[in-house]
Amino acid sequence: FDNLLQIRGYRDAISFATSQSGIDKQRIAVFGQSASSLVAQFIGVFDDRVRAVIAHTPVCGNSTTKFDESPEKFEWLRQNWSSLDLSTVPVRELAVRMSRLHEGEGPVIVDGGAAVGYVTRMRKKYDSNWSNQVFILQRKLEAQFNEQRLPAKYLKVPTLFVIATDDEVPMCDLSTNRRCFDLIQAPKQLVEIKGGHFGLAYHQTEPYRQALSADINFLRSVFEIN
Repeated sequence: FDNLLQIRGYRDAISFATSQSGIDKQRIAVFGQSASSLVAQFIGVFDDRVRAVIAHTPVCGNSTTKFDESPEKFEWLRQNWSSLDLSTVPVRELAVRMSRLHEGEGPVIVDGGAAVGYVTRMRKKYDSNWSNQVFILQRKLEAQFNEQRLPAKYLKVPTLFVIATDDEVPMCDLSTNRRCFDLIQAPKQLVEIKGGHFGLAYHQTEPYRQALSADINFLRSVFEIN
């Protein structure tokens, strides 16, 4: 996980897409699920080309999370996200597992049977490149790009939150996600779907279809598509 590099990746993807013929530059939307939902919110604030944000199972913390919402730190992030020379910044790699597949493994990002099922399924789907090993990059910066509620109140474009009511990920607490949504001052929609964190990602399941339908309806509304 490296939020800053992912934010820059969204920037580069938008630059590529808008350079292609037939692309309507006034209809650029960004999507993020789970951890990348925070990245989508950040780029939605930082990049003026973004016209809409969709966040599935957003990671907004839990009831004990302490949030740093100071405007000074956010302004530092806004000024430096695209231009900062990362080669000059000390970095530490924290090696963890996505989920606990064997007794004694740890630390893990997500525990429980649903997480194990998701990891097992992904390993079968991607025979060679998918790994349960995760590296969290920690950079020594004046402010961090992983403050869960920091970008929400700065969003100025239509935003959709799709929340799983039975989300088993500790940092996706339902009440905290709702509070994060309340911080958004732009046009917004909140859709709550019965299911767990990984259920919304399983193709052709009912939670997946509901989430996809919410996305389509939101985009049609924002971009006035019949």
